[in-house]
Amino acid sequence: MASTAADIIASAKAEAEAAKQSAIASLSGLGNELTSAYNTQQAATSAQYQNQLSQLQNAYQANAKQAYGNYLENRQNLAGQMQRLGLTDTGYGVSQGLLAQAAYSKNLAGLQNAYQTNVGNVGIAEQQALADLYSGYAKNKLSLDQYLYEAGQNAYNTAYKNAYQAQQDAISNALQQQYYNYLMGSRSYGGSSSSNSSSKEIPLNEEGTVQTQSTGSGTSATSIKVTDAGKNMANQLRYMVMQLKDKTTARREIQDAYNNDQITAGDVNYIINQLGL
Repeated sequence: MASTAADIIASAKAEAEAAKQSAIASLSGLGNELTSAYNTQQAATSAQYQNQLSQLQNAYQANAKQAYGNYLENRQNLAGQMQRLGLTDTGYGVSQGLLAQAAYSKNLAGLQNAYQTNVGNVGIAEQQALADLYSGYAKNKLSLDQYLYEAGQNAYNTAYKNAYQAQQDAISNALQQQYYNYLMGSRSYGGSSSSNSSSKEIPLNEEGTVQTQSTGSGTSATSIKVTDAGKNMANQLRYMVMQLKDKTTARREIQDAYNNDQITAGDVNYIINQLGL
């Protein structure tokens, strides 16, 4: 059991930190699940756009092949026509062949431009989708980190409070037991208890101080002398009254001591004033 305030605080902090780490560890799976879900979504999104790129490439290749096939067919038909008309080697025949080739080149360039544009758009869309995914993940991660921090801090505060109170209760119980043992020892040493002695009322006036009665010789019928026994008893009862707030037991102890003639009325007045009874 911790014995000083510093020891109590250090012990409570150690228990609280252990509780905090335990709470965070028990929730760590949430972070792993969040990251795993993000990685799965990221891979699925990338695969989706890669599939779109593959489809675009396949479509381009098919269209380019078809365009080339059409060009070859048109060129063959044109050559046949020019041959039947006897214009194959003429300027007209040559120019018709060049025009057909130019049309094919233009068509192929259009297909290539469209393909490049579509690939670029898909790439932009993919980057935006991935950015949105990461933004959502980062936001959720931040919220989760805050949740874990608060859960850990709540566990720390609760454990610290409980551990600190437990240490305080243990010390208080030990001190009360020590004081009880002290009182029991004092009673045994002092002789008879109040149950075996005649009870006499402490002469107090309305202000709570000892009242005295004058005798014919000018002396007081009630002794108001303060003795060492009274001073010692005030010190003995100080912890009970000031720390334990047990004025009832303190008053009973004073009454018992007065009944057994262990203290004087002056001692009673002194103790009452010293302890605020």
